[in-house]
Amino acid sequence: MSVREGYKQTEIGVIPEEWEVVRLDEVCSQIIGGGTPSKKNPVYWDGDIPWATVKDMDGSKYLSSTGDTITEIGLVNSSANLIPANNIITATRMGIGRFFINLVDMAINQDLKALIVDTSTFHKDYIFWSLQAKSKQLEEMGTGTTVKGVSLSEFKKLKLVKPPLPEQQKIAAILTGVDNKIAVIDEQIAKTEALKKGLMQKLLSEGIGHMRAVKSDDNCLSSVGSEPEALCHGTADGFKESEIGRIPKEWEVSLLKNMCINITVGIATSTSKHCIESGGIPLLRNQNILENKIDTTDLLYINHEFDNDNKSKRLKAGDILIVRTGYPGISAVVDKSMEGWQTFTTLIARPDKNKINSDYMAYYLNSDIGKSVITGLQAGGAQKNLNVSSINKLKIAIPSLLEQKQIAAILSTTDEKLDTLREKKSRYEKLMLTGEVRVKPYNEAAKEIK
Repeated sequence: MSVREGYKQTEIGVIPEEWEVVRLDEVCSQIIGGGTPSKKNPVYWDGDIPWATVKDMDGSKYLSSTGDTITEIGLVNSSANLIPANNIITATRMGIGRFFINLVDMAINQDLKALIVDTSTFHKDYIFWSLQAKSKQLEEMGTGTTVKGVSLSEFKKLKLVKPPLPEQQKIAAILTGVDNKIAVIDEQIAKTEALKKGLMQKLLSEGIGHMRAVKSDDNCLSSVGSEPEALCHGTADGFKESEIGRIPKEWEVSLLKNMCINITVGIATSTSKHCIESGGIPLLRNQNILENKIDTTDLLYINHEFDNDNKSKRLKAGDILIVRTGYPGISAVVDKSMEGWQTFTTLIARPDKNKINSDYMAYYLNSDIGKSVITGLQAGGAQKNLNVSSINKLKIAIPSLLEQKQIAAILSTTDEKLDTLREKKSRYEKLMLTGEVRVKPYNEAAKEIK
């Protein structure tokens, strides 16, 4: 594979020629651990020194206060260390892949490490953003059954890219500007998620246009705007009580199995001997199934012979994949591009298109209404799961096919807005930290991120 001019191939990918690949222990002049003062001695606690643990890491770049504090005597009589302000702190146990910069002097517990960056050759904010971009890789490095952790020796081997210091400074300045925009985007995402939750509750229990006394406009769809309140409100004359709660009079309640051609389970036998690197049939697992979305970034592939042995389980466009274990009930619709793929131990529901819309069905199962019903159907002890006999008992509210499509269309529009916001959030960080787009003088680059 050819590398374009001005770039070079390295062990971590293609980077600009003048950039270097370095280990984390080359970036830091020191990596400091922490500890916990004895809980048996109250004199050690509730002092003036912030004491950070994983539970204080909420995704924010900066941290200035913590849930717990310790005293000077508690610090001295423990393995806790006081980290000077403005250093990068990360979790190497439990919350692997999280980072923050402490705005004040702060003690840390044994699950955290403070990275004292060598500022003679590295820009601290640049290293912070570089490490953030490695979060997923760090998570995958974690070992352990109950609690995952990364050993210090392995952590030190983490590879980062080192641009010239002036370029590090420019990248950091741009990404700090982007971070401010991300904070605004995060707020928009939170508002949109709240909107979607409100819409789902209202649409899946009240439908569209069943309450008309207040609004004279019969075209409810055109009146649905940015707030759930834009849906038609009015008298409750158009509703009835049912075994699953209050629903519009025109709606019916049906068992999910009566709305489907069949409900089955994907491949349930061991696939390890049949997996290949590439060129086979994609195999979806429970971890690939998100709410109303199928994540294809981490696929397995099976050989054609094994696929043919399980041809009755091949997916069709419009099928609903339902998670069986872990987070039972999470559902997503199979896209046309996934026709013929296979799944491993997931539930596969094939809706009868004459009775139920696939998107409506998935939204219903993923709603608070659907989740509450599914919770009551789960079997098992500590590890809850769903099976075919359980899901067959699920009762679902059924509007007309037209109204199902209208409800799904409104919720799909909200999902598209969320996807756009999330894509916007991650785009510049990825481009800058890989060097795929070289930084320009700051003022020019800053204009491009507006």
